[in-house]
Order: sequence, then C-alpha cells, then structure tokens
Amino acid sequence: MEILSAHNLSFTYPEEAEKALSDISISVQQGEFVVLCGPSGSGKSTLLRLFKPEIAPHGKVEGSLFFQERLLEDLDLRMKAKDLGMVFQDPENQIAMDNVMEELIFGMENLGFTTEQMRKKVAEMANFFGLNHLLHKRTDELSGGQKQLVNLAAVLLLDPKVLLLDEPTAQLDPIAAKEFIHMLQRLNEEFGITIVIVEHRLDELFTVANRVIMLENGELLHDMTPVEIVQALRNHEIMRNFLPSTALLYLDFHLGRLTENVPLNVKETRQWLQDQKIQCSEPLEETNVNHSPLLELNEIDFQYDKHTAPVLHNLNLTIFEGEWLAIVGANGTGKSTLLKVIGGILKFQHGWMRFNGKKVKKRFPEQVSYLPQNPKVFLFRIQSKRNLTT
Repeated sequence: MEILSAHNLSFTYPEEAEKALSDISISVQQGEFVVLCGPSGSGKSTLLRLFKPEIAPHGKVEGSLFFQERLLEDLDLRMKAKDLGMVFQDPENQIAMDNVMEELIFGMENLGFTTEQMRKKVAEMANFFGLNHLLHKRTDELSGGQKQLVNLAAVLLLDPKVLLLDEPTAQLDPIAAKEFIHMLQRLNEEFGITIVIVEHRLDELFTVANRVIMLENGELLHDMTPVEIVQALRNHEIMRNFLPSTALLYLDFHLGRLTENVPLNVKETRQWLQDQKIQCSEPLEETNVNHSPLLELNEIDFQYDKHTAPVLHNLNLTIFEGEWLAIVGANGTGKSTLLKVIGGILKFQHGWMRFNGKKVKKRFPEQVSYLPQNPKVFLFRIQSKRNLTT
C-alpha cells in the first residue's frame, strides 16, 4: 500500500533560475525503509522537507505530494504534525525544552494527550531507548548522540506513520551513528514504521534498506535495491566513494561484470573472501612518528557542575609528534569534552597539561586548533549576495 508519493514534482527557490528539483516521481510503500542519497546540492533535503509542510522550504512548487493517497495540502494540521515525524540533521535545532522529560512530553501536550497517556507512553519509550537515566537531566548536558535519541523518542511518542530523517547522524561519532541506525532498523522491523532517510553514511544503511533513491542535479537518477545501486554507481565519480566499504572491496576485485551476490556487510564479505587469494603486492610503509611527547595530560579531572559526576576523572594521555590519534567511546563518555580541554576551551579542575615540555597555563590557539562537529558555531555573519563582488 502506497503511503507517501511525489508526482512530477519540481521546486525552485526564490530568485533562483535553476530548479532545485525537476520532475521527480517516487512512491514509498507502507513499511519500507528508503535511503535518499546523492551528491551535495542534489536536492535530497529539499525533497524530504517538502513532505513535511511545517518546515517545507519557501519557493515555487509544481506537481503533487500525497500521503495515504490524499494531497498533502489537504491534510489537517493535527495529521501533518502527528503522522509525519521529522528528525533534523542538527539535534540543537529540534530541542525546545531545558529538561529531557519536558522535551519528551512537549509534543504530546500540544496534541492534547491526557496525563495518564503521557506517563504510560514516556515510560514505554524511555525503557525502549534506555533513556531512564536521562529523564531528569538538562538537555544542554547531553552528548550529541543522546540529544538525537531524545529527538527521535519525542517524535515517536506521537505515533507517526512515516519517519523522515535528514542526515540524522551527520554530527554523531561513528559509534553513536551505528547505534542510531540500529535503532531505526528495530523501529522499522518491530513496529513497521515507514522510514525515509537522507544520509551520506551508507555502510550501515545498505544492509537494512529496501530501496535506495539517488538524486543528482535535482533529477531522479536511480531507484533500486542496495545491491543494484552498488552496480550502478561503481564508476560514479562522487557517489562511488560513499558506497559501503565491503562493496568497495568487492568492486576492486571484480573489474568485469558483477554478480548479484555483492557483499553489503562483514558476514557476507567473510564468506566471499574465503574463495579469494589475497597477496600484498608492496611492503607497508612504516609510520613516521617522533617518539618525543608533544602533548601530555596528567591526572586530568573535569566536571561541568559541582553537583554532577566528573566527565573526565584522573585521565592520563600522551600524544607524540607526527602521530594520528583516534578517540573513541560510547555516548557521553567525554570524547568531545577531552578535545575541548586540550584546545583550552574548557578548563580542567585538577591535574596538569604540558605542550612541548612546558606546562600549559592558558589557551594557545596558534599551536592547537579545534574544529567542532557543528560548523554553525563558526558562522557569525550573513553575507548578502548583493555585497559580493567577483
């Protein structure tokens, strides 16, 4: 049964000559898991937002959008808010309340749920997502992954029939992103919720999606199964790099015609590799690392509030010159906090830090630079087109 569709849809932003979307026709069946992908600027997010009238971009719309075979514009406001759930790319843009519990019940309160209904639904959802320990926390104390889970839970409490997600893992670390996608898989398989997701990270999604729809330059280029799209994009200049790493390994071995058994996960790849003969053609180069310490952290403690548990406790770390270092861990374990401490953005309460053998007493941005996950914190000025010169 068709639940969401676009018929000959075109869209043009104000004061733009070229169309952002051109004659798009797609149909999403109830219970499907659909991935919407394409190069930057291909119109993915524009298409997704047009399915959510409250946040649809302003511009000229041609063609028709349907939900359950009814024109989207004919739906009442309650149905639009309740049945079409949306999770944004930036968790900060969706959170409205200071407290996690208040955030979860915000939508239900606005739709007139009773107190008893809200208590029951929050208890069930908190247990499903493992959010019980966060219910009384402030939302500004949560990690990026925790905020996104709270956003997802708040949307699901309204019992949506379709879940629209606009690059929800863009600002999450790989572990949090993987956990988030697995949660979406459970929602799709156990509750039958239709999912349409715009995403660049395709490694995990290709193993759970039913279909992959690809846009390019505002036009529909492909609408295929994940295995078919791997074959279609094997020579694509941009999108080939976004294919799952297991599929890329397979493509490097199969230069001729591909079979239908393209591996999309580790299990399938292991089975395929059993019949392959792999040899290293060139010796691996040794990494050039200077073994003199560049940055030393000793017994570092940091807590955001004196009434809360330390985020960093008795932390010791040595970083050597020329070294590549990856910091990994689950949501809320202090990864971002550690980087902010090293960058001098946060001041630790105990311990010491040395850079090139000298104790660090204040920020030194000329030596240590910090790039946050959210690029918006760097943008502080709106540049008008009329002021630009060439």
